[in-house]
Order: sequence, then C-alpha cells, then structure tokens
Amino acid sequence: MGQSVSLEEEIKNEADKHKNLHLIVVEGITKLTSRKVESCVSSDFYIDGLKWNIILVPAVGDDSLSMGLMLNDSKCVGSNWHVKCKVKVTLRNELITSMLYQTCSAHFSANCKKVDLVKHCFKKIHNYTDKDIVVFSATVTNVEPNGLNVTSIPRKMGTAERIKLMEVEKNKSKFTWKITHFSSFVGEHHSSYQFTVGPRRWYANFLISMFYVLRTKLLSVGHITHSYVLGLI
Repeated sequence: MGQSVSLEEEIKNEADKHKNLHLIVVEGITKLTSRKVESCVSSDFYIDGLKWNIILVPAVGDDSLSMGLMLNDSKCVGSNWHVKCKVKVTLRNELITSMLYQTCSAHFSANCKKVDLVKHCFKKIHNYTDKDIVVFSATVTNVEPNGLNVTSIPRKMGTAERIKLMEVEKNKSKFTWKITHFSSFVGEHHSSYQFTVGPRRWYANFLISMFYVLRTKLLSVGHITHSYVLGLI
C-alpha cells in the first residue's frame, strides 16, 4: 500500500502546481453554517499585480454558503476602470476529496468590487466532512485590467493559509486606542499597537481622510480636542 499523504503535503503540492491559486483551510466550518460566525475573509493575496481576498458568508434566505472573490486593491479608484478574469473554484474536505469544482467568469468595477462565485448547501458540506474542516481555493487567471496602471509580477507558486473559526465574547473583543495630540495629526495614517482577538493579531489604522472628516466636524462646533479615543468591537 502507498503511504498516505497529509493535508499539509497535499496543499503544498497544489500550491506548487498552480501558481495563481490561493487556498484556505477552514477549521470549524460549522461556525459559519450555523451562523455563529458572520463571515470568513482570507488574507490578502496578489495575482497579476492586483490584491484579492476570498470571502465566505452564509447566504441570505437559504441554508447555503456563498464563496466570493473581492478585488481589494488601492489602485482601483475612480469610476473609469474594470477588471475581467477567469476563476476556478474548488471546495474539498480534509482528505482533499473534491465536493465542488467550477470555473466561472468574473467582472469587477467601481460599482462591483465583490463577485459571488458559488453557493453550496450546508447539508452537503456537513455530510462531506468528518473533522469540521473544508478547503476552499480560487485560481485566478486571464486577468484583463482596463483603466488601471498595473505592474504584474509573475508568481512562482500558489499561496495557502489556515483559518480557525471561533466565537469571541464581546467583552473580550473590544480594543480601545487613545490617540494623543489629535489636533496635531500629520502623515497619511497612524497605526495602533498590535492587539490580539481570537486566534489572530490585529492593528488599527487611522487614515488621514478620516481625520479631516472628524476635524471638520469638531471645528464646525468651535472645538477641537487634543486627544481622541477610538473603540473597536
């Protein structure tokens, strides 16, 4: 008998074979299908000079899970641009046995930066996995940007990540960041210290555009503070 291959080895093999692939191993998929967790978003990944994310959300109105692709790149500003591409989507269980395989076209624009690719019913997902693990992947090819200044850097291999879904109590998920000398705010953005919620580490970024909106509102009532407290939940 041949030696069995681990999930990690299978994922590495997939990433080696498909350079435009991003793969997510999601542990605790029933947190999504039971709607205890509202969504699951991948880390940023870059293909053909653009930044993308995979988004998993329970569909509205039926018992299915929707997998989408979001074009989340700072170059995509204004209204005179669009991007077309092909996306191969797969859903597999912890044994890398395919439960869904589909190729579709996607069209992104200023009015549509997220495209829903496929839906898969909760029951089929539950019946197909024994360890509450589902492997999602998207392979993005034939990217055609229009109206964007994009420099494409070819990828040498695909990328992969593992996400463990868990519930976090609200009283343990609040982060408070005090920005001192708020009226002297300069630079494009400020970043908080690193903080931890659930299994991940986070930073809060305060953009200069946010500051000008707040500063205008404060000046309109004749007062500007010297510190500002930002609370995130």
